[in-house]
Amino acid sequence: MQTDHLATFVAVVDLGSISEAARRLHYSQSTVSGHVQALERFLGVALLHRTRDGVALTMQGARLYGYARSVCLLIVDARDAVSPRTGTAGRDGPIVAVPPSDSSMVEVLQASGTPGRGSVGASSGR
Repeated sequence: MQTDHLATFVAVVDLGSISEAARRLHYSQSTVSGHVQALERFLGVALLHRTRDGVALTMQGARLYGYARSVCLLIVDARDAVSPRTGTAGRDGPIVAVPPSDSSMVEVLQASGTPGRGSVGASSGR
């Protein structure tokens, strides 16, 4: 399970659509869909119901969402605890800031995991 896939899933849920998540994360729609599909394959369950109006969580997706959001926040906290550049943009990626608890995770996860643009987390290798 890759953390950038979790981050993308959280952004899709927070924003209510794959296309809006793609726009805000600076990904293509196919990349966002691929991240969600990779999570679904890894877990063996459907996470989202896709409609013309956006997405809705399945029961399994709702269960995963809280864990995924927590994992993403922990990754940011861990990075901030050890990073000498906390609070500044990296030379190859945007700032990743921890928002108030009622904010969208998109602010936390901007451009996570894109090759050459920095990453919120690393792959677990699975």
